[in-house]
Parts: sequence; structure tokens; C-alpha cells
Amino acid sequence: MTDEQEKISQEFLSKYPNLKDDYIADKLKNNKIQTLGLRGMAPRLSDYYIYFIGDSKNGSTYYGENIARNQTVTKFDHNGTIYILTEEIGYGQESATFNGQNVSKYDSVTLDFNGDKIVDGFIDIWKIDNVTSGDFSTISISTNGTGVFKTGIHIL
Repeated sequence: MTDEQEKISQEFLSKYPNLKDDYIADKLKNNKIQTLGLRGMAPRLSDYYIYFIGDSKNGSTYYGENIARNQTVTKFDHNGTIYILTEEIGYGQESATFNGQNVSKYDSVTLDFNGDKIVDGFIDIWKIDNVTSGDFSTISISTNGTGVFKTGIHIL
């Protein structure tokens, strides 16, 4: 991880501190915190879910909602250009569709939960233009080991 990527990761995590807390709590619960500084294969995919949806229905002002795990429908009506954020812990190969059409990833933010400059995961940002409503689906397949995570949500 470069110094710039580390800076962006820490700024992002300071805005969303529960991401880091959830990650550490899960690792402690499963006794998976590693104390060795060895650099090996990228961590296998261990979690993947929709985290946030924002939109531009009011012109240049963006509004959004945090998405609970296993939430199947948005609570708010989203229109215009929408941004969907997915959180990926570990390394996976992702793809997404909206109403059956492929969606390209708009951007990605690397996450370093413990400051060791080793990427622990990603926030992937999906951008879809001219949305009124529909179904967003995404899948991530682990690049190391086994693991397939699928999630989706109906956007009002």
C-alpha cells in the first residue's frame, strides 16, 4: 500500500468507524487476528455486503442511507445518479448488475484496519445513471481459497 492509499484508507475509516470496529470484533470472535508481520498471499474473501446507497435526486446534493445486513429493499426512494457502496473484506473478483444489465465499478477505496499498510479489504463504489427504481445484484468470488458472496437489494 502506498502512503497515499494509506492516507485515503484512514480518512475513509475515520468517517465510518463502525467498519473498523465490526472487522476487529469479527476477527476477535473468530480468533483470527494475526500478530506476525509476514506478507503472504492476499487474504481470502471473508465478507461482502452492500453498505450504503446515495443518490442525486435533488440535483447536485447527494442523499443516502446506510444499508443493514440482509436488507432487501431500500427505505428511501432513490432517483437520478445513484452510488452503491459494497464492503469487501479480503480479496475477491466482483461483478454487479442493475435490472439485469452489467454495471461497471466506478471506484474503489482500499481498507487497512490495523495500519500495517497491508490491504484488508475494499469499499467498492458502483455508479448507475438515470435510476428510477430496480434491482441491484452483486457477487464477489474469493481470489484465494473458497468463498462466494452474493447480495442484492431492490432500490425504490
